[in-house]
Parts: sequence; C-alpha cells; structure tokens
Amino acid sequence: MSAHAALPAILRTFKNPAGLTRIVQVLLVLGILATVAASGFSAWSIGLAGQVESLAQYEVALPVSYIVSNIGFILGWILLYTTTVVFFCIWIHRTCSNAWALNAQPLDYTPAWSVGWYFIPIMNVWKPFQAMCETWKASEASEGHTEDRSAAPIVAWWWTCGLLAAAVTRAATRMNFNAEALDQLVASEYLSIGSDLLNVAFHIAAFLLVTRLAAIQIQRTGQSPATATAPYPQPAILAVQTAPYTT
Repeated sequence: MSAHAALPAILRTFKNPAGLTRIVQVLLVLGILATVAASGFSAWSIGLAGQVESLAQYEVALPVSYIVSNIGFILGWILLYTTTVVFFCIWIHRTCSNAWALNAQPLDYTPAWSVGWYFIPIMNVWKPFQAMCETWKASEASEGHTEDRSAAPIVAWWWTCGLLAAAVTRAATRMNFNAEALDQLVASEYLSIGSDLLNVAFHIAAFLLVTRLAAIQIQRTGQSPATATAPYPQPAILAVQTAPYTT
C-alpha cells in the first residue's frame, strides 16, 4: 500500500480551487474598499475635531449623520470581515489539501492544522506562516522535494503586512478608547489611517497570494480554471510511511 493510499481521501484528491479563489478575490477587493472607507471616517473625525476646542465639545458636536453612518459601516465591516475569514479559511484548507494530493510525501501541516493554527494564541504568530510556506513549496515542487525550494516572497510580504497591520490597528484602537484629550483622539485617528494603509497592503498581498497559488496548483494538474473537481493521479514511487500526519 502506498503512503497516499493510507491517507484520508481528502488528502488524496485534488479539487480545483478556481471558483473558491474567485470568491476570496472578490471579498479581498471589498475589504480594500472598506478599508479606504474607514480612512474616510478617520479623516471626517479629524475634520470635526478641528472645529472644536475640547474632547467634551467634540462628543457633543458629533452630527447624527456621522454617528448613524459610522454604526452602519461598523456593522457592514463585521459582516464582511466574518465572511472573508470563513472563505479564506476554506481556501487555505482546500489549497493545503491539494498540496498533499500533489506530492509524493506527507507534509508537516495537515489542512485542518493549516487553519487551526490561526486561532491558537501566540502560536498564530508564526505557525500559519510556516503552513502557508509549506503549501506553496509543495504546490511548486515535483516528487515532494519541498526542502529544495523556498516559498515566493509574496508569502513573506503577506504575513509581514498582516502582523504589522494587526499591531498598529490594536494600538490605534486602544489609543482611541483611552483618549482623554482632543489631541489624543486626533493622534489615534491618524494612527488609524496608518493602520488602514497597512491593511490595504495586506489585502493586496493576500489577493496576489491566492491568485498565484491557485494558478500554480491548476497548472500542476493541467486543468483549466473551469474544470470540475477531479482526483489527481498519485506518484507511483511512494513508499509506505507510518509517520503521523496530524502536525
């Protein structure tokens, strides 16, 4: 029995990621537009702050249009963010599964853990990045020789932008909530604009990543983007392996 034959069917079957990739691409573009809109709200807030002399006056002077539109935007952003996270996790699971199907040797990260590491504190700082690097290398490599390759720079850019955006966004949010003076509020809004720029860079990098990785996997199988799910023929050189595949 080959190593792949001993694995669950999901790890032995290639599923065309084209349709799922298009959904993620659309969500990422919407995320960019939402981030630009968030910068617009920050600029609006800064403009309103320039018309008053204290934080108390600012809170009283906020127009109803700003409050209502801001609440609507926040609710829409939560919906968009949640949808994007769900579909991006499904995409990660799909592409990692495909990487297993495309390779002669079992990989270090299973599809489940490629997603699961995102939700484990501290470990989510580097484990998801390592899993994505392995998926990329395994998708490009032939006969499972992932150690002979390195992931494309876009993977590092994507992860670096994501970490920086998360850190700056967290700092801006904390500064905004703790603002006790008008100048502190304004500073938090400028910092929010900075975090928005990083978030735009992160979304662009993510868009390029999903586009290129999906194209690499489809090219490996010789399928067209419209081809339906089909099993990928496994290499005949596999030896039986008993190593666990739950890492």
